Amino acid sequence: MILRLQKYHLDVRYKKGTEMYIADFLSRASLPLRKIEPTLKDYEIVAVSENISFISELENINAAECITVTDQRLDQIQRLTQQDVNLQTLKSTILAGWPKQREDTPVCVRDYWTFREEMSVQNGVLFKGSRIVNPPAMRSEMLQRLHGSHLEAEACIQSRARDVVYWPNMTVDIKDHVGQCTVCSEMRPKQQKETLVSHEVPERPWSKIGVDLFTLHNEEYLVQVDYHSDYWEVDKLTNTTSTSVVECMKAQFSRHGIPDTVVSDNGPQLTSREFAQFAKDWEFSHVTTSPYHSQSNGKAESAVKIAKNLIKKTQREVATQLLKPEVVDSVSSKKALKHRKAKLYYDSHAKQLPELTVGQPVRVQPVPSDTTGKWHHGTCVRQVSTRSYIVDIDGKEYRCNRKFLRSTSETTPPKQLPEVTCEIEPDSHITAKKTTAAKTSPVVKPPPSSPPVPAELP
Repeated sequence: MILRLQKYHLDVRYKKGTEMYIADFLSRASLPLRKIEPTLKDYEIVAVSENISFISELENINAAECITVTDQRLDQIQRLTQQDVNLQTLKSTILAGWPKQREDTPVCVRDYWTFREEMSVQNGVLFKGSRIVNPPAMRSEMLQRLHGSHLEAEACIQSRARDVVYWPNMTVDIKDHVGQCTVCSEMRPKQQKETLVSHEVPERPWSKIGVDLFTLHNEEYLVQVDYHSDYWEVDKLTNTTSTSVVECMKAQFSRHGIPDTVVSDNGPQLTSREFAQFAKDWEFSHVTTSPYHSQSNGKAESAVKIAKNLIKKTQREVATQLLKPEVVDSVSSKKALKHRKAKLYYDSHAKQLPELTVGQPVRVQPVPSDTTGKWHHGTCVRQVSTRSYIVDIDGKEYRCNRKFLRSTSETTPPKQLPEVTCEIEPDSHITAKKTTAAKTSPVVKPPPSSPPVPAELP
């Protein structure tokens, strides 16, 4: 409409809405048609000449002058366009005129049917509006250029691609290319938190407990907390060996009973052969949390916070013989209601990550001690529990929580520099260190007679 109105000199005047009558009435109630001999008045002759002049100006516009492209690049586009059979079919369709039905167009050009009015040909180059239709032989190079600054996919599309080039399914190709970029995969930020998975409230006290160690004022302590009543016990340890931990736990079990399940982190005192034998002899299940995911054992972490606060206030030796709270029938229902409310509030700012499949390539988030900050490439081997997976990295298997794993479209691991190797501490997360071949020692697998690795929580 703007192009058609450019040949007129308009005098725009304001009118109130009450005076804006419906103009469509005259077209619907028009007089019968009468044959009138065509005559051109002076002002009509001027309008026709101006229209012809305007059309000739449109025909002389060179779209290539509106974009920044070198003569060498333009010659390459013309040559590759001439060599591509599908683009030549598109060119012939544009010049001959588009069919009235999409089904009547050649299959190779049907992707251009929706915006056929925008397609044009000038100097052997195809245009969609002011954007060059990139030949297939140049699209790989163009993807490299669009992602040369390693912007995210949407930034590549919005700020660069949509102003210069076009080809069918360009948006999908850009997203796939960005998803396969090794540099971007290594430097991705942390994933947002997942929805909350709460522990089930036990039916009886001391049937499920959480265990954790902490240090305060150069003293070592062991905390054991009940998942049913939130009742906790704290013991001062003479040392942090497995023997000392087992002795304290035996004392508490003798008073309160042997639990069905003990939840802990992957500390060396709690994953040793001695502790595994203790769990076997006393017939309780030992469940460990995922490495670097203390949230899984949040009950024990909360008890540690309370115990530390009390010890700081009292500045005296903590009594370990505390009175047990009275257990009432409504405890379980109140705890369940409290957990449901906590989950509702927590999940309002979280999302559920999709489960990983066996053989799926993934990127593993670096640990805080990893100064490189790069996500490591690996392959999902199997799922050991809810949100906990075994991942293969450079031929070694490690346990990782789902929040530390990001799916990637990279099909093969990137080439690593020879002086950089990937080392992982036992029962922990990924850490990359620079080392030499002389300092690198192979991982020694435990003998077949060693106790099995305990299960782990999400």
